[in-house]
Amino acid sequence: MIKLSIAKQASAGHSSGDKRDEGYISSRKVICEKEQAALILYDNGMISACNQASGDLLCCSASELIGQHITRVLPQLIKTKLVQNKRANSYLRFLSRIGYCFKVVNLRGESFKGEIFFNDVEYLDRHYLRVIICLVR
Repeated sequence: MIKLSIAKQASAGHSSGDKRDEGYISSRKVICEKEQAALILYDNGMISACNQASGDLLCCSASELIGQHITRVLPQLIKTKLVQNKRANSYLRFLSRIGYCFKVVNLRGESFKGEIFFNDVEYLDRHYLRVIICLVR
């Protein structure tokens, strides 16, 4: 299992004049006060590890997330190939950089907006995808 330590990988705050509801950059405040919710995924999208902040944000224990597919919490990714050529999908990395807001669904079925960061991780010659979720208010 991969030990997570992600305290300050995501930066706070982005703004733009576009105020559309779903997915677009808008004036908002990204909440990055504590350790960030971080999930480690296998290339097939299954959650292999996560930190306690993930469980707290998604209203469950961290152990409940392990074994779930990422589309359980990020339904917009259902038709998206997460990994291409052993790297995070370049379009997902682009969305990370521009501050795109994703719909995040906790395990109670409640949804909220989150800024998502996709990063590649190599550990013991195996590729993983790290997904960091920042709550947007």
